[in-house]
Amino acid sequence: MISFIQFFKNRSQQVKIIICLAIGFSVLFGGIVFLNTSESYYSLNNDNYKYTDIYPDHYVKDMETYVFDFSTANQDIKEAKKLLALAYNRKQNNNFKQAAELAYKALPLFKSAKDKKGESYCFFILAELERKLDAMGETKKLYNKAIALFRERNDKIGEGLSLRGLGRVEYHLGRFRDANLVYEKAFSLFKANKYSEGEAKVLRDFGALEFKRGHYEEARDFYNKALILFQKLGDQRGIGYALGGLARITSDLGYQEEARPIYDKALTLFKKIGDSYEEAKILRGIGVLERRLGRYEQARVNLEQSLTLLKRLHDRRWSQIEILISLGTLEEILNNYNPAQKLFEEALGIGKERNDQWDETRVLLGLGHLQREFGHFPQAQKFYQRAEALSQQVGDEMGIINVWIGLGHLELLRSNYQDSRDYFIKAMTSAKKMGNIRGELYSLLGLGKIDYYTNNFVFSQKSYKEALALAKQGKDPLCEAGALSGLASIERVACHAEQAAALYEQALDIFKKLGNPRYESKVRLKWAALKFNLGDYDIAKKNYSQIFPIFKGLNDKKNQAKALVGEADIFRIQGDTEHAESAYKEAYKLAQDVKDKWTEAYALRGIGDLRFKEGKVKEAEIEYNHAFNLFQAINEQIGQASILRRLGEMNRMQDKYVLAQAKFEESLNLCRTIGDPLGEAGSLLGLGDLYRIWGHSKKSEQFYTEALELFKKANSKRGEAKTLCGMGEIKYLLSQYEDSRKAFQKALVISKKIGDSQNEARVLRGLGQLELALGNYGQARNNLDLAYALFKKVKYVWGEADIFRILGDLESESDHSDQARGSYKRALQLYKQIGDYEGRIKTLFGLAQLEYYLDQFEGACLFYKEALRYTQKIEDHLGEANILRGLGQVKSLCGQFNEAESFYTQALKLFRQIGSRHGEAKTWRSLGHLERKLERYDLAQKAYEEALLIAKEISNELEKAKILLGMGRLKIKKKEPQEALNLFKQARIIFNNLNDTWHEATSWEKIGDVEKKLAHYHESSLAYEQAFALFQYREDMVDAVNIIRKKGDLESLMGQEKKALENYQKALEYFRQKNYLRKQAKTLEKLGLLSLQEKRPKEALLFFQKALYIFQRIGNYKNQAKLLEDLGRTILSQGNSSKEANVYFQEAAKLYRKMGFDCPCDCPCLNYREEVHQQP
Repeated sequence: MISFIQFFKNRSQQVKIIICLAIGFSVLFGGIVFLNTSESYYSLNNDNYKYTDIYPDHYVKDMETYVFDFSTANQDIKEAKKLLALAYNRKQNNNFKQAAELAYKALPLFKSAKDKKGESYCFFILAELERKLDAMGETKKLYNKAIALFRERNDKIGEGLSLRGLGRVEYHLGRFRDANLVYEKAFSLFKANKYSEGEAKVLRDFGALEFKRGHYEEARDFYNKALILFQKLGDQRGIGYALGGLARITSDLGYQEEARPIYDKALTLFKKIGDSYEEAKILRGIGVLERRLGRYEQARVNLEQSLTLLKRLHDRRWSQIEILISLGTLEEILNNYNPAQKLFEEALGIGKERNDQWDETRVLLGLGHLQREFGHFPQAQKFYQRAEALSQQVGDEMGIINVWIGLGHLELLRSNYQDSRDYFIKAMTSAKKMGNIRGELYSLLGLGKIDYYTNNFVFSQKSYKEALALAKQGKDPLCEAGALSGLASIERVACHAEQAAALYEQALDIFKKLGNPRYESKVRLKWAALKFNLGDYDIAKKNYSQIFPIFKGLNDKKNQAKALVGEADIFRIQGDTEHAESAYKEAYKLAQDVKDKWTEAYALRGIGDLRFKEGKVKEAEIEYNHAFNLFQAINEQIGQASILRRLGEMNRMQDKYVLAQAKFEESLNLCRTIGDPLGEAGSLLGLGDLYRIWGHSKKSEQFYTEALELFKKANSKRGEAKTLCGMGEIKYLLSQYEDSRKAFQKALVISKKIGDSQNEARVLRGLGQLELALGNYGQARNNLDLAYALFKKVKYVWGEADIFRILGDLESESDHSDQARGSYKRALQLYKQIGDYEGRIKTLFGLAQLEYYLDQFEGACLFYKEALRYTQKIEDHLGEANILRGLGQVKSLCGQFNEAESFYTQALKLFRQIGSRHGEAKTWRSLGHLERKLERYDLAQKAYEEALLIAKEISNELEKAKILLGMGRLKIKKKEPQEALNLFKQARIIFNNLNDTWHEATSWEKIGDVEKKLAHYHESSLAYEQAFALFQYREDMVDAVNIIRKKGDLESLMGQEKKALENYQKALEYFRQKNYLRKQAKTLEKLGLLSLQEKRPKEALLFFQKALYIFQRIGNYKNQAKLLEDLGRTILSQGNSSKEANVYFQEAAKLYRKMGFDCPCDCPCLNYREEVHQQP
């Protein structure tokens, strides 16, 4: 029989034959009743598990030989061995319960036969089976009984194997100190008895133990020693064990690509030998590895395969708990919190059931993390505290460190920064003490994060640098990349763009090498923020759009929200407000879901920006204040400063200048304290804008210069463009037009390049104003139209209102009165809606000028005075000066020269005070007009020369040409027509070069007037035709019709009374239709003169009286006086009583005296004028 068995060389085949023979003999002799003979045969022939494969060594061989030797004469021993044989059968099918039942039946038979050897083996095998059934209490008892019997028999190796089994029980219960003591005893026995197989197994056990304690280098050393011994022994299963342990360490240290082939080797070995249990454990490790690489679906597949295998094996041991924990962690990462919680709770139930304190600690830690992610901070703290207590109880030092790190992050989220710091420091101290580099690393990274969030960048940098050094020392690429990313973010905040980019690239390279898309995407998120700061919006947006679906696929709501906020900021800047709004709101919801106050605050800030752009300042203020409170709660000072700047800007736009100044200065101080150069530059820019509005040009320029230097140093293109735009504005106000244009053009190039639609619109608005000031109306309109389209696109209501106002100025100067009024009214509505006093002042100023041009002097004064009240209310000195000059113009036209002079003097003083050279030039020009009207020609000439000097100084060709027009009119008064003609022609050439058709047409009109005076009627007619064509081309019909009236004057002089009458009547009809009173009155006066020329004095009197009524109505003293003279002369010409005529002459004299000068002509009113002058 023995020789027959030995014929089969393969030991597995030998065992099968022995068991089959045993079963056959049992059936033959009726010794054992089987549950199912065919089942037993089937199970034996489908044997996937051989006890001999687990213990392929001489001691186990001896034990097997004893168990499977049924040749004994003792019937009890024979039956006991047969029962153990069937126990093997059940065990290989993972029917541990049935196997244990059979072994328990065998035990009393060995006892009754007093077979100590069989009894000791039976106790040992039962202990192994109960351990697999998680009956740890019973298992310990069985091992202890086996130990006692082995000692009684002096079986040192059996004693050692039982001690090792006992150690594994303590290990799985998380009692590492006890496990270590028992392992050491077992190892000593094996070493003393030269049992290499046992030494290798205990070395592997030591490796697992040190791994769980977080001593990775010690664990690696034990596994390597075990691997060498297993290889010498040819123990394939042992090799698989050691490889699995080494792979797990490598993966935990972050080397996933290196760990994968080690896992694969182990998996191949376990599949080859048919060890489904160990295959399941390796699959779990691979699942964790895939999770760390961010390949979550593959991770899920591996983990579920592992769990399925274990459940099929009816295994309830620690491995199943670890898989449940791993699956729970995976679901937590994917933000599938409810499934994660169920998995953790299932694992916790198993842990409690078998009193596995180590795994229970891990489950509690996972539940703590989960509740932290839920935002249930009190519950999270309870789980962490329970985990901490258990870890201390079982002596799990690494578990304690992990709990402290978890608590550190919890307190960080709660903004309890000191508590958070204390936990990280405790964790770091303990990790250092036990030599656990990984624990120290994670603690340092936590400390770096705290200091970064609280803007303590120096300390943050120190922690990250220490972490980087440790990561390199411990060869932990995951932590190395994390530290590099942290350092890069600090450099980004410090505006060291090149250094930040280099560090981000290093971190990205590591994560790419590790194949971890989640962490790679996190770095790309920060790198995109760097590109945003640099104004590389297209690159930043591309990155945000690429990483968002990655985070979404990972169900990472926190980083989805961050990516959305970044993308929304770009949408907002580039004018895509709808997408910006949608992204901000989605980000806000996601951030709320995961209790991420940081991202929640930035999303609210973005929504506030949109509301502010729309002019909904109250809603914007609510959002800003909400965001500010969140930033304060988490001590995020950069965010706080950014809100302060926005509140400053909002207050400035609402003309609350003192409050705006306080906000900008508070932001500036905060940014300087925390070392935020970008925020500092933004604060200086805000102060520059504020002081520009205040009219403090030098101070404004100083702030702009400082801001520009910081933005350039930080390579912030957007900040640079915004500052250049501000500098263009201040240069414009100072009438330094060439410098203004250069600044605007530089800003325009940058804004277009980076896609900043809002700032591009601001620059175009500035250029539009500049071209308008220079008389380049066509280019001005083009720039303004482009600006409006962009402001409309980005929904920036403040900008829209500005464009309507400036278009009102343009239409007004182009004499498109209805269009101007419509634009002004629309602007005024918007300014009132958004609460902008400065805008209202400028619009009221424009409306006043429009009324002035339309001879509605009372209305003009009302608008000016309303605007003046606002300027004084908000201390807008520049606006006040412009309004005072405007009031002077109205009073001058109405002949109220003393009042006009007073207003001009006040305006000139203010323009000088705020340094507006253009304002000075315009006021000197106005004074020149005033002195000309007062016939103080020397003073008029001096005023014009002063104005011309300034215009040349500031290179303002438009102003120069306007002054030449005034000087030409002065020459006419001085009866120097040829010189006047030359001045008008010079002005016309300049206007033509500037493409200012209105003023060019006006120049042709003045040329026609002079040629008419010189009796050059043909030349005069040609000049009028040129003026008429230009006015008509511009669709400026009021001035075109006025030329028709002047052509009537020319026809009258040429004796063509009929044509003259037709022209006058045509003009009068149009002026009445458009309600131009002054022009109606002048035309009526011309009709009166024509009637006198045709000897129709009664008709002339009617025309003169109608004209006088209009001039009285509009308050024009000079023209009233002139008409009173005309009426007196007409009455005298009829031969009527001089008494009636003298009444008119006396009234005229009073008006001339009221205006402050003598009657300009030789007429009978002189006597009355002298008489009036003698009155007190």
